[in-house]
Amino acid sequence: MVVLFVMSSVLILGGCKKENSTSIGETFELIYEYDGLAREYILYLPGSVYKDAPLIFVFHKYTGSAEDIMAYTNFMCLADQYGFVLCYPQGFKDNMGMSHWNANLAMSDVDDIGFITALADELVDVYALDSNRVFACGFSNGGFMSYTLAMHANETFRAVASVAGIMSGYDWEHRYEAMSIPVLHVHGTADWFVLPDGRMMIIGGWGGAPEVREVVEFWAEINGADEAEADEISDLTTAYYYKNGKDGNEVWYYEIEGYGHEWPMKGVNADFEGAELIWEFFSQYK
Repeated sequence: MVVLFVMSSVLILGGCKKENSTSIGETFELIYEYDGLAREYILYLPGSVYKDAPLIFVFHKYTGSAEDIMAYTNFMCLADQYGFVLCYPQGFKDNMGMSHWNANLAMSDVDDIGFITALADELVDVYALDSNRVFACGFSNGGFMSYTLAMHANETFRAVASVAGIMSGYDWEHRYEAMSIPVLHVHGTADWFVLPDGRMMIIGGWGGAPEVREVVEFWAEINGADEAEADEISDLTTAYYYKNGKDGNEVWYYEIEGYGHEWPMKGVNADFEGAELIWEFFSQYK
């Protein structure tokens, strides 16, 4: 790894929404050499002791950037409060020159599974983190990538969360290769980009999975979880909890009525904070 420069966490925060709240950790832009490519990522070390801490990967959307998702997901103050480390990798260019995550898509030959798992192992080793508490989450294409890691990197990641993402066509076709792993899925009923009824375009390998509810129920089945318990979180949001799975695994589905292709931010576009929900889910797993 090569350190490019250290950035002021106060300047790049934009995300700790509580009044007079700023992140107090350190943020680094780094490079990890993998498969002949210089892969960029941003690392956030909290302003608390992080030895044996959890590690959370946060993946950006298609055409997006690590800087953008770091700014709007609001994870850093939570990292300071609860003592976990954050990694925001930067997707490489696909065949059309767009930054992306290769969730077994047909538009790229970039080995993102290999890159991410190798980077996770490196960070756990270098910073003495807890190898049993490495997690993955992402928005849109980043959510696709989280599902791909659930499918193909189960030995590295303890649990995953997808916001407005779904399984790629390849991953759904090979779904019965999956092993049990906790899954959180967040989706709006009016998502115009990753349609919740499964009508994703096949071109590029994006489409092929069914409606969101069927995907969630598949993971509940793989985990051996109970039938869903429904909880009306608000007038807009219903949570479905599939509990008592193998090794205590659970599958959660948060369905937001009339909600589009967005990251949930309380008081801005949703009635809960996406980062807080994801940490609540991940923190169950020790």
